[in-house]
Amino acid sequence: MEPIKIIIEETILSHRLVGEITSLSSNDIFVKMVSPYPGVSSEQHIAHSFRFHTVRNNHRYANTDGSLTDYGRQIAEDLLKDLFDYSYLFLLHREEIQKKYALYKKSVEEIGEKHLSDELYREKRKELRRQLRAGEIDLKVYEKTLWEMQKQNKKYDYEVFCVKSEFEKTVQKLCHTDYLPVMDLVEAFLKESDEDE
Repeated sequence: MEPIKIIIEETILSHRLVGEITSLSSNDIFVKMVSPYPGVSSEQHIAHSFRFHTVRNNHRYANTDGSLTDYGRQIAEDLLKDLFDYSYLFLLHREEIQKKYALYKKSVEEIGEKHLSDELYREKRKELRRQLRAGEIDLKVYEKTLWEMQKQNKKYDYEVFCVKSEFEKTVQKLCHTDYLPVMDLVEAFLKESDEDE
């Protein structure tokens, strides 16, 4: 699909908002900001259980021919405004968030040293299968070792989930908001500077 440009002329905090609808169907819409914060994106989906209601009330994002509906345009503009608000709040506190993100990453690394990270789990499982096929270990040893590895990997996933949730709550509190797509904003604004270091 050719991206559909969305422009909000009324300036928000002296910014003209420009975005693109990068994917569109009657039930799904994906919006990416072009300016002033390129790269951040958002989406909205109409759940299957609400589809009859939305069709009946003409609340779908695209017509059957794939063209954008008025409702779809309104949702795209709302998503674009939300993206601006989230980005603005995030960047207002960027320096402090950067420090919190460094602590979050350090915690994840420490958890990976203590338990089996997803990447390490895949590598070890592959090696374990190779050993089984080569006859270096029997099925009983394979199953017991695999079970232990899975246990360690689940602990890793759980602890990373807890640390990530805590990081997201901290950033939301810092930005004085109940909702913020924290990891998406980290991806858009912190990962690049992180890789440069």
